[in-house]
Amino acid sequence: MKKNKLPATIKEAVDYIIPRLSAEEKEIIKKDSDSVHIHHIIGMRIRNELGLWDENKALLKECYAKHNKESNLMVEHSDSASSVIIGAVRKKLKKSKQQKLMSRQKPDHNKKILELLEQLWNKHPTMRLGQLLEGFIFTKDKMFYQENEKTIGGLKKALKKKFN
Repeated sequence: MKKNKLPATIKEAVDYIIPRLSAEEKEIIKKDSDSVHIHHIIGMRIRNELGLWDENKALLKECYAKHNKESNLMVEHSDSASSVIIGAVRKKLKKSKQQKLMSRQKPDHNKKILELLEQLWNKHPTMRLGQLLEGFIFTKDKMFYQENEKTIGGLKKALKKKFN
């Protein structure tokens, strides 16, 4: 990257970095905020490629301001600048995953889910909502990421079961 083409903002830096990360690096960044691999390998690459050793004054200034505001520390070091960029990359990666999940939802699914849930609840009126959802529909670790089609299938299956 040429000196005059260096990203001047955190947003530009994030847009520059994400396409250059491997799938494995993206997963590491999404899952771990304090990894040695992130700081020493990915962070070093960011510091080198984006001129964070003192060359990219505009980006450094923005990173330092954000870091100092968030941490209440007055630290101006390339490590803190790259950690700000990594944090912004993490936020964008997580946001894009959530947007992909949301884009797959069909608007009529919520209505169908509510209708089936009402039928199931009428079948088991003494159960609380959480008991119905956890007992018949979701596994604990998938509750917030389960696709609507699977939820509808689980509700239909639960309605077909015979219970005492």
